[in-house]
Amino acid sequence: MAQDLDYMQGAIILDKQAADVVVYADKLTMYLGFCQNGTGVKDTSQAIWAVCKVVQSQDTYPYTVQILWSNGQRMKNQVFDAYAALNYTFKQF
Repeated sequence: MAQDLDYMQGAIILDKQAADVVVYADKLTMYLGFCQNGTGVKDTSQAIWAVCKVVQSQDTYPYTVQILWSNGQRMKNQVFDAYAALNYTFKQF
């Protein structure tokens, strides 16, 4: 179990490092934005983003982590500025 948790935390850290934008909504929720390649200026008001919501159930162990994508997809066609209003669902890739 702890090994699974370590793997998940490592994957989240890698995603966070790869993200073009990271927003912490609170201590248990963060949003990651991944911009289309070759877009030079990363304009968060343009529909060129894949937006991911990472939610931790609580700040003490044991906790669960949900990784949700806007509209259940990783397509880079969302406006990052609207991250709080987007619909997030789980998607198996």
